[in-house]
Amino acid sequence: MRSGGRTWRFVEIPRWGFLAALVYAPWAFGSTSPSGADFLARALLALFGSWLVANLLDWRLPRVHPVPLLLIALLLAQGWTMTFNARAAFDTDFNRFFPLTHNEALPASMDQKLSHARMLLVTGLLGAFCLASDLVQERKWQSLLAATIGLGGTTLILYGFILRLLDIHMILWRSDIPGNTWPFATYLYHGNAGAYINLVWPVAAAFAVLAFQRHAHIVPKALWVSAAAISAAGIFVNASKASTAIGSVLLLIVVCWAVYVLLRTRRTSKPLVGVLYTAIIGGALLAVAWSVGWDVSAERWSHLNAELAANNSRLVVDRVCLAMLYDAGRWGFGPGAFAAVFPFYTLNLGNGVAGFWLYAHDDYLQTVIEWGSAGAALWGFLFFGGILAALVPPFGRELHAAVDFPLQIASIQLYVVTFLGVAWGSRSWNAESSR
Repeated sequence: MRSGGRTWRFVEIPRWGFLAALVYAPWAFGSTSPSGADFLARALLALFGSWLVANLLDWRLPRVHPVPLLLIALLLAQGWTMTFNARAAFDTDFNRFFPLTHNEALPASMDQKLSHARMLLVTGLLGAFCLASDLVQERKWQSLLAATIGLGGTTLILYGFILRLLDIHMILWRSDIPGNTWPFATYLYHGNAGAYINLVWPVAAAFAVLAFQRHAHIVPKALWVSAAAISAAGIFVNASKASTAIGSVLLLIVVCWAVYVLLRTRRTSKPLVGVLYTAIIGGALLAVAWSVGWDVSAERWSHLNAELAANNSRLVVDRVCLAMLYDAGRWGFGPGAFAAVFPFYTLNLGNGVAGFWLYAHDDYLQTVIEWGSAGAALWGFLFFGGILAALVPPFGRELHAAVDFPLQIASIQLYVVTFLGVAWGSRSWNAESSR
């Protein structure tokens, strides 16, 4: 079909829906709500299904690299086999597992209900991976995707600044904030907010640098410089120590890259212009962070020495998780089953691990516990293989996942698989001389 002088395709409908999901997800699914994750899972499954149908209607094959496709097929096969062949169902009323009939020869989950909910989300996320990988094969959609992430993220961070300035301690409609967390924007837990900030601000910063490199109009220059300053200032305003440390290192790398790019672009005329532009952006960043206030972050950093004690609850949990790895074996306890299994390994610790631990605060350990060595290897190939494929390593997200649980939050998971889809999809760009 043709519309306005160009060919219109059915596949553009789910693509626009995918961009809308990237904008909507951080606003609606910043917390750990199971119902929110379930809604996002079903929305992504609907998008993925409509994308497959649209490809059939357009008589085209999806452009997804065969290696991640194989890894995705194996992960889904393992996860759904463990779900439908579950060993037990955990009853929260009686706080015990009730055994189910299952095949001992096949991988089996320890909790059917939790694994089923997790696999719905995993399937939707892997579908989003395929959609993102196919979408970035076209220059128009590359720009739209990046702009959506950069501007959408900046808008959310700006909302967090407004709440901080107005001293409002709530998340949209939720005001029952736990005392051991410092919410930011729509994220209940400050560590998750920090992980999200470190995912989106480099995109806005890259657009700011490229706007000057390409001698863009004053409007996009002002837009992206403002977006870069606002989003990067979130590194220092948010209360997460890990995200601040990681974001600061990333900021130094981006600044060095920006100086190099701008100096190289303008070396024949005014070599100091690049340095001046970078200084202006950096000054704007500090001005935004100072005006909003980083008193909460400074207070949290002052308690760092006390938190490094040997009896720190996270270190105790890490030791428990290491003990769980042996029993997890090749196939693990099942996707999403960590919360149900973990309490049975802490009975001898007394008050050493207080409260209910939904996540391990170490995504790598939790992945091996839930998916076993075989499943964790598949996730590792998909995750780190995409980074190597793009040769643009987002080290911040990797490091943060070792001390918190950003990869357990639905909205952050969506952004991660989107970046991975882009990374794997970028392998085909080298084949086109025009790029």
